[in-house]
Amino acid sequence: MKKVKTVILIPLILILIAVILLVSSCSGNEKAGAKDISSDNTEDTAGKTEIENKSQVSKNDDIKEGAATSNGSLQDNETPGFSVIEISAPDGVNSYIVLVYDDGSGIKKLTGRYSKNFSPVLSPDASLVAFYSNNDGDYDIYIMNTDGTGLTNLTDNDTAGDYMPVWSPDGKKICYYSDESGNSDIYTINIDGSGKHNITASQGEDYSPVWSPDGKTIYYVSSSGTTFDIYSISPDGTGGKKITSDDFFEQNLSFSTDGKTILYAGGEIDSTVFDIFLLDLNTLNVKKITDNMSYSRMPIWAREDKTIVFNSDMDGLSDIYLINSDGSGLINLTDNSVEDYLAGISSDGKKIIYQSYEDKESQAGTVYMYDLEKSAKTMIADDRLTAKAERDFDKLRETESNPGKIFGFIDDNIADADTGFADAMVDFAIEFSENELELFSDSYYESEIQQKLWSDFGGTTDLEILKESTDKKISELAAQTLNRKYKLISSEGYIWPVVDYSAYKQYYGYLSNQMKGYIDIMAQESDTPSVSDAGLTISLDEYVERIISLYDFESKYPGFARIYYIINMLNGKLWVYMAGIDNTPVFDFNGKILPERLEDFKKNSTRFAGTGFGGKIDEYLDLLKSQGYKRTDVISDYLENLFFE
Repeated sequence: MKKVKTVILIPLILILIAVILLVSSCSGNEKAGAKDISSDNTEDTAGKTEIENKSQVSKNDDIKEGAATSNGSLQDNETPGFSVIEISAPDGVNSYIVLVYDDGSGIKKLTGRYSKNFSPVLSPDASLVAFYSNNDGDYDIYIMNTDGTGLTNLTDNDTAGDYMPVWSPDGKKICYYSDESGNSDIYTINIDGSGKHNITASQGEDYSPVWSPDGKTIYYVSSSGTTFDIYSISPDGTGGKKITSDDFFEQNLSFSTDGKTILYAGGEIDSTVFDIFLLDLNTLNVKKITDNMSYSRMPIWAREDKTIVFNSDMDGLSDIYLINSDGSGLINLTDNSVEDYLAGISSDGKKIIYQSYEDKESQAGTVYMYDLEKSAKTMIADDRLTAKAERDFDKLRETESNPGKIFGFIDDNIADADTGFADAMVDFAIEFSENELELFSDSYYESEIQQKLWSDFGGTTDLEILKESTDKKISELAAQTLNRKYKLISSEGYIWPVVDYSAYKQYYGYLSNQMKGYIDIMAQESDTPSVSDAGLTISLDEYVERIISLYDFESKYPGFARIYYIINMLNGKLWVYMAGIDNTPVFDFNGKILPERLEDFKKNSTRFAGTGFGGKIDEYLDLLKSQGYKRTDVISDYLENLFFE
């Protein structure tokens, strides 16, 4: 858990609310392959209609117009005319899923650059794309149409990561691996999200599943024995058996078209030496087709399985190589002075797609297509790869300070944005509002403004009423407040603005679960502040529920970009709950704990036993007992350094 030292609260009302509202509101694959998009299984359409009507911009307007489609009934030996690949985004961290046309005419970006999207695979009829992504915090399996629409979080797993999907030959199921059970196992699931089945349930770690062309067998890599080896199992989870037995860690398994041979890369774990292998499923003989003391990986069948392309650093830099399937005729296809990374192959197997890092200033590589028949390359996309709206957003973040233009940009573009881009826009708007709040609040602390708000308007906090006022100064100030998505609250004779997080709920139909969860938490606090006039405004039980929601959010979305603010709010609420404040004290005037508060601590210790919150209360109760249930210097020091865990 992250340990963030608590903001020390003092029993002054304006600073207390600042702690609860302002401070807390102030921002190659990963696991043997991976670990880390989500759209929700039930789409939230709140607020969509008005925004959709305003939006006229295609998110792929500067790359390739028109959707690649399939009629869902490819004939034998027919290819769809396009392939799907993952490529690195310009930030060098995230990755896109893009569709590449076999004729080299261009690409169509299917996902945005604000999440990590990996291992896209076309369905057998080329109508759908499956992949895994961290768009909603953790990694899940997604499917979407080949034009980027219809995005569905297939696994929607909040407690684990799901990786590397493969289609069943009939297109009705998807196989993948997941650590949902505590270790990595192979699962199958129907494409409507039903029928999830752990088919290996082994004590070892199971990875890299592939489905045989006849649909009868799933092959995968497992550490169920003393080393990693290739295993096979029926799709129903029966008949599992070990296929290879060696000292190599196998990865990147793929079938030949006839289903008789598995191609893969293998090497010792933690080694920089990997080679390319072929496994004959009839004889179970393994043939090593490279032996160059280099890191060779990502092998792909090409030209009707007669040749294999793969990445290797055998000549020093990462290049793309071609070799015959019998191990002869090794050729460096991209022999140059820059790093080249294989991304995929055309649907007819005659052209490869790769990224070349020619521009040392860029975090993304130029995308090329290499024709294996003509030995010629064509650039199909430069290293920008970003739609116009995303580039305009980058400029907006760097230069814009006009809230009207910021929120106007979001309203004009969010309907065409993928979830990651929508999150990024809303995150920026929230951050802008939070950062502007302190300076903007000064306008309300002028004695003239406070006097008018109370004497002329009866202390109302209704901005719509104030905006319609004939008092120009009050009217303009109210309009500016609304324009920044602020609202007004009052306490102890003062009226001042806070961020109106509920105003962001109009974007819920486009946001990830984690961003919606964050807005829910912040909106609850801004709509009904839990502290006012140096005391709780809600019951202790309700206050504890808010603490628990913060613990739950941190546990569910530890990698969320704004998690620091959640932790700060949690620290502040723990302090208020355990130390007390003027009008909701924990200790009496003599420093002795109030009996009703001691009983509340004990009740919640039992209620939340085994949780982080329960453990924190137990720790506090033990310390209180050691101090005779009085607020001694030891207790004060403990509270001063209080942080959640």
